[in-house]
Amino acid sequence: MLTSSKLTDNLQDLVRRQAQLIEQQSAQIALLQEQLSWLKKQLFGAKSERIVADLGQQSLPFAEAEIVAAPAAEATEEIRYQRHKSAKNRGNDTISYPDDLPVERRLLDLPEDEKICAETGEPLVRIGEEITRKLARKAEQFFVIEYVRPKYASRKDPDQGILTATLPDSVIARCPADESLLASILTDKYADHLPLYRQAQMLRRSDV
Repeated sequence: MLTSSKLTDNLQDLVRRQAQLIEQQSAQIALLQEQLSWLKKQLFGAKSERIVADLGQQSLPFAEAEIVAAPAAEATEEIRYQRHKSAKNRGNDTISYPDDLPVERRLLDLPEDEKICAETGEPLVRIGEEITRKLARKAEQFFVIEYVRPKYASRKDPDQGILTATLPDSVIARCPADESLLASILTDKYADHLPLYRQAQMLRRSDV
C-alpha cells in the first residue's frame, strides 16, 4: 500500500502534468484562433483575390505548434457546384475589330488532282469560297534611323572648317531614342500602366 506521503506526491505530480497539458492545449487553441482570424481577414479583405490564389502554395505565417489534443474524427465536406452552359455560336465573330484593318489573304486550295470529278473525269467548277477570319498580330518591329550628313570642306582654305547639315530638333538632347520610341514608352507607362522595368524586359527580349 502507498503511504500518505507517497500518495500525496503522486497526486501533486498528476496535477502538475494536468496543468501542463491544459497550458499546452490553451496555447494551441490561441494559435488556432489567431490563424483563423488571419485567414478570415485574407479571404474577405481587400487583398483576398491575391491571397486565395497563393493559399495552395504558401503556408500560414505562424510557427507550427505541437498538437497535443486527441485526433479529431474524420469530417466529410459537401461540395456544391453550378453547371454553366456555354453560349451557342450563332455564326457571329467573337472578336470585334475595326473594318479598316489590313487583311493578309491566304489561299488554301485543293491539289490539282482533287479538282477532277471522280465520276465523269471533268474538272470541278468553282462555285464560291468559304472564308474563315482570325485576328492576328505581328511581333513589334524595331528599326534604326540613320541620319547621314555629308561633310564639306574647302580644298584651298581648310581653315574654314567642316560644314554639315544640322540635325533635326530632338525632345531630349543627345538621346539615342527616336521620338517614336519615346512616345511608345510614355503611352505604355501612362495610358496602359506598364512599368518601365517591364518595358525594359520586353526590349531585352528583342535584343535591344
